[in-house]
Amino acid sequence: MPRAEALTPLSLLKQILLLQTIYYTIILILVGFSCWVSGDAFNLGLIFDWHSVRFDNTIGWTISMLWLIDTVFTVLAMTVIVGRSKLALDFTVTLHVINIIVSTIYTRALPTNGLWWLIQATSTVLMTILGTWTSQWRELRKTFFEEGYEMVSRNTNQPSNPV
Repeated sequence: MPRAEALTPLSLLKQILLLQTIYYTIILILVGFSCWVSGDAFNLGLIFDWHSVRFDNTIGWTISMLWLIDTVFTVLAMTVIVGRSKLALDFTVTLHVINIIVSTIYTRALPTNGLWWLIQATSTVLMTILGTWTSQWRELRKTFFEEGYEMVSRNTNQPSNPV
């Protein structure tokens, strides 16, 4: 269970910044590796420019899939960093709102690409559901499967041994 100090404004800000940094680091690695393997030139526009997410070319579809893969890895980071299922929606929405702001600032225009918005919405839903589930699993594991807790087998084939 997170300590009470884990919910201070400064601590929340640190968690948001760390999660955002991990989110962008993962996509940077994924896109960089994809460009290296395919022989394409890497540029930051592939990450921050919403124009690069398109229906009509392979790069657009690849970037879209990489953002969804990034979602899965970010869920793992969120589970470790935040660790509370009740905060999964808050951190997910914050992460994506910041991404929308960064993309808008980078391109100097509010995104109008339907596929980009679909990827953002899908990522938000996936991250919220998976983040809640993994955090709940982690919370319950600590509660029910702590060290020293011995599970009792309820095998009905064994005769009872009254003491």
